[in-house]
Amino acid sequence: MFLHKVDQFSFETHVSKQWLNSTEALYYYAMIFKLLEEAGLTLQASLVLGCGGSHEATGCMDELVQMKFPCGYEKTRGTSCHDYLFARL
Repeated sequence: MFLHKVDQFSFETHVSKQWLNSTEALYYYAMIFKLLEEAGLTLQASLVLGCGGSHEATGCMDELVQMKFPCGYEKTRGTSCHDYLFARL
């Protein structure tokens, strides 16, 4: 598997309804983290950022809102983009 051959993996996700818009998409979003963990990579850093306002304004899935997942759009700073860094220790 690809992830077993890397020592560091960085990626950005977009969690607004425009991109993460079904329970199936949410399942596969969560699967990313499970695969990283199974490959022996651990979270080293994460950062929640604003993205382009056009898709932040759509908000997030109700499931994410209920879990208080940082997402959606705030007047001063959107929080739909998440940057993650995983690494092998």
